[in-house]
Amino acid sequence: MATSLRQQYAACRDAILAAIIDALHERADYIASIERTANGDLPVSGIALELFPWHGALGLSLRLTSDFPLGESRYDSADWPHFDFTNGCKSQSIDVAISLVTAIYNQGKQPNNDLRDMAHMSFMSGAEALLDPKVSRLLNEFGINAPELTDRFVSSPFQYIVTDVDQTVKSNYCDIVLANRVAQRVFEDAE
Repeated sequence: MATSLRQQYAACRDAILAAIIDALHERADYIASIERTANGDLPVSGIALELFPWHGALGLSLRLTSDFPLGESRYDSADWPHFDFTNGCKSQSIDVAISLVTAIYNQGKQPNNDLRDMAHMSFMSGAEALLDPKVSRLLNEFGINAPELTDRFVSSPFQYIVTDVDQTVKSNYCDIVLANRVAQRVFEDAE
């Protein structure tokens, strides 16, 4: 029996989550080595998940408070000193996640499908994974003040970031996922 795109999306989300958790654990010493503020805090204001479905690549970057200029450049993780700090991680979960991201993307090559649509599905699954409470809990264990985002808007300088470098969608996918969660909660509360 063939799996549906919805099932593949869920499997991809779960695999990306496992890869994020494993990569963060593997780079715990790296995170601990980031220079702390005078108050002893880690000055991290964001985490970006880089997904490149067309290249079969996945990475994580940390944004420091000093890397947080105004405007859209706050999403330009390639300019941050801690860009792709997970490069070289050996966890098998990363290979599994990349394989599933690529498989979804490659469905865009089939008749009646579009590569941009399938890339969009990969970015959405990545944003869902990055916003999983397990990620915020682990970041907090490492000393990073990362809020848990569920289905309510939270005021915090910390951001979870997944963007499409091709800018088919010019927004942060994590903001889209959060907005959809809030809308779903509002609909359910109104029923």
